[in-house]
Amino acid sequence: SKSVQSHFLTLLRVKKADAETLKTLIVDFLDKNKIDLGKIVCFTSDGASVMLGVRNGVAQRLWREHIPYLIDIHCVAHREALAVKDLLKVKA
Repeated sequence: SKSVQSHFLTLLRVKKADAETLKTLIVDFLDKNKIDLGKIVCFTSDGASVMLGVRNGVAQRLWREHIPYLIDIHCVAHREALAVKDLLKVKA
């Protein structure tokens, strides 16, 4: 039987936090560790525009250049934290 697995592999040192650099860092890491890009189906991040920007974010670059079926998701836990933060700003 088949199963879905999630793995957190490592932390990478980021020298420049733009979409192209981050995309290259991810692709190079996966290649170096012999992880087939063809097996990646989902990209989850904090929702920052550099990560999920609709034109030039990391997810869009991965989708255009490497993984045409990639699903990108704004992390549910992060969205919940942002919602609670906004809720606490509301005056009762």
